[in-house]
Amino acid sequence: ETTGLEVMNGDRIIDVAVAVCEYGRHSGRPFRILARYEGLEDPGRPLAPEITALTGITDEMLQGKAFDEAALASARPSTLMGV
Repeated sequence: ETTGLEVMNGDRIIDVAVAVCEYGRHSGRPFRILARYEGLEDPGRPLAPEITALTGITDEMLQGKAFDEAALASARPSTLMGV
């Protein structure tokens, strides 16, 4: 989720969720989750009411939060697969 779509005007990512999965070679269907990460980040300014209405995320939920960059990086497929 983001504060909007205009990075040049200060919009920021506020919510990230990642799931790295193993997929069946023939079916293409996920069968095991290898890693997960979910985090919130305070954008440093209040959310527009439209963003809260759309996402359900409030300023209070974001207050003081920051993404855990190390945990997010460790959820990359290349890190898990040794590539």
